Amino acid sequence: MEELTLIGGEKHNYAELLAAFDAPAYVRRARGVEFAYERLIADCRAKREQWALMVKIHLATLKAMAGTWERLRGIANLEALEAIDHELSPKLRAVVARTSFTRVLQRTLKQLAESVERFNRRWQPWLMTVSLETVNQLREGYNRWYVIEKACALHNEQLARAGFEPLPMLDHIQLIQVLPLLPNVRT
Repeated sequence: MEELTLIGGEKHNYAELLAAFDAPAYVRRARGVEFAYERLIADCRAKREQWALMVKIHLATLKAMAGTWERLRGIANLEALEAIDHELSPKLRAVVARTSFTRVLQRTLKQLAESVERFNRRWQPWLMTVSLETVNQLREGYNRWYVIEKACALHNEQLARAGFEPLPMLDHIQLIQVLPLLPNVRT
């Protein structure tokens, strides 16, 4: 490969040309940290969606049979039903007839509650095994190098430090806060 010889101001122009086609190192580093975190959450959400399939089916069936959540007042935790419904947005593939029989609704609610309990028994232990190493290594690098890289790019250390907040290391408790257990649907 031929070596590029730059004379005088051409070296500065060449550096500007290279910088014009890519973000500075500090921006790439911040994007990398953000992407890794978003990817981790997306992967966990995909697993959550997969494991919540039976919850979705039972929830949609119960809602169709009841017509409204209000019909379940006194036998179900309406806030929990609404929260799960909002989060999972279940859709039925077949029409389910409404019922006026409380026992049928109670039986379907019991099936939903058991599905939620099964999901929760699997979900928290699985989340505790998710590796946070990559995200935390990137956060550590961000905390260590971001200001230095920004100062090099801006030629001003004070400006580079302005507004900088070190990122905390991610732990499993934070992960559970982002992707919590499903609430208990029983009263």
